[in-house]
Amino acid sequence: MSFNISDVMKDMLSAAERAFADEWPKVQGNMVRVLADEQEAMKKIANAYIDGGINEEEFKEQLGTSVSHLKPGWRCAGSAVK
Repeated sequence: MSFNISDVMKDMLSAAERAFADEWPKVQGNMVRVLADEQEAMKKIANAYIDGGINEEEFKEQLGTSVSHLKPGWRCAGSAVK
């Protein structure tokens, strides 16, 4: 399985830009910070998988949990437009 954190972060930032559409200029800075914070957690998960500390199933589960932690950050970033 291939996993490139930089590519994932770029994809997530692009998804956020599409989701916020016209409001993107107002929330971009907040979203970049939210994703930067989460990137470190994803690196740790990826390293645990690479090192054999977790299996593929656990890797996918932990990534899903990590992504779910982004939702509050999205809401917080979105509140910047109100």
